[in-house]
Amino acid sequence: MSLDISGTYTTSWQQPDGTFVVGPVIVVNAATIAITVDGYSIAKPVFAGSVITWQSSAGNQSSGALSFYENNGTNGFVGSYVEGGGELPQKNNLFGTSSQPAQDLSAWNATYNTFDLQNGKSTKEGTLSVTSPTVVHNGTTIHDYDYTGITSGSTSIEQLAWFVPDGNAENVVIQFSKDQRSGDLTFYGVKWTDGEQPNDVNFTGTTASTPPSNLNIAIALAAISVTNQQQNTTTEVEVDVSVDVSVAVDVAVAVAVLAPEDDFDGQPSLGSDLAGSIGNDKAAAEQLAETAERLSTAPRPDR
Repeated sequence: MSLDISGTYTTSWQQPDGTFVVGPVIVVNAATIAITVDGYSIAKPVFAGSVITWQSSAGNQSSGALSFYENNGTNGFVGSYVEGGGELPQKNNLFGTSSQPAQDLSAWNATYNTFDLQNGKSTKEGTLSVTSPTVVHNGTTIHDYDYTGITSGSTSIEQLAWFVPDGNAENVVIQFSKDQRSGDLTFYGVKWTDGEQPNDVNFTGTTASTPPSNLNIAIALAAISVTNQQQNTTTEVEVDVSVDVSVAVDVAVAVAVLAPEDDFDGQPSLGSDLAGSIGNDKAAAEQLAETAERLSTAPRPDR
């Protein structure tokens, strides 16, 4: 039976310097041969079995070549991706997973104080209200948002995203977390109105009255555990996904703290459910980066 690659994919995007950031939200509809990237419909995509390719030369804002697989009932992909009109990288740099969130959106019901983050400085932006199934940003109801998640072992992340093509004022991708010390709900992510998706976290929120600690952070997001070698017989492209992501403490997300404020008190950093110190956070993220680097050497689908 052929693989149905339809789904909404949460992604991790490896940058040229080896760091990882939250990647674009990719929605695939195999029945209609359609794909969207951050809400924008891709023109002239090529579906060849479990491989999808597209080119910026067709009028798209990006190019991509993705090879899909299924592991334990969960779809994923590895592939190459570039924004703008640049050449696709020679190594895989985009990793995606399509799965149901571990918690309903109602788990994050709250009113969040929101902040724009630039050069380590937080500026009050407004509010975000989540009352599932309704999401309201600065008094305006969000249309057609995507709520997705990744679960690995006992750890999960939930991601909320909405985009301009669906009638919203801005493009936003955020991931929720709970402050292990205070119990405050928080989120971090990216926000932009047009052009390319920002690489750095620039939008945060919290149920507290003050912004989350201004840390210079880098998101290291890896695919959930993949322990089998998959063979794509349709395209004869073998994707080596035999690495054991569970070695990286069996988590889907970790935050590497690069430059804490002087008054940082050693509590778990934003987004981390595992580590109790900066050093542990950084080690977990480095392990994930090493794992993703091994994935990035897998043969990439032909363009």
